[in-house]
Amino acid sequence: MYPLTTDQEQALARLRRRQMTEARRIIRVVAWAYGITVEQIHGASRAQEIAEARQVCMYLLRTDLRWPEPGRDIPFQCVRVATLMKRDHSTVRHDTDVIVHRLETDTVLTRMIDDIRAVLRREDDHPIGGHHGTATNNSRRPDRPVAGQYAFV
Repeated sequence: MYPLTTDQEQALARLRRRQMTEARRIIRVVAWAYGITVEQIHGASRAQEIAEARQVCMYLLRTDLRWPEPGRDIPFQCVRVATLMKRDHSTVRHDTDVIVHRLETDTVLTRMIDDIRAVLRREDDHPIGGHHGTATNNSRRPDRPVAGQYAFV
């Protein structure tokens, strides 16, 4: 492979910054969808709702983001997701596998992830009202996709 020019290096750096911004957006939207905070997703809680939200984040980061490399486009690597999620890479791999297996039979989870992806595809970046992950369980909006409620898409 040929060495990159300064312009190519700068373009690649901009693209990588954009991908990290999108990764943080995925985390915010998942937190919003589950009615929890970004801090809870990054935290150590093993509560079922928080753990599931964390697993969904890892799954979406691994499956939906691409990490630009010169001459190729590769999936967001476990190590990158682990760093972003403040977890070990083996945890990322395990949690991603858990979601993959659950998607085979769990239609509620499948719908939840489809709805989160629909929000992520929207042009406006404010399904969470610009609060960037500060929603709490007490502030659930009627259009948040929780407990089988999928009216927001």
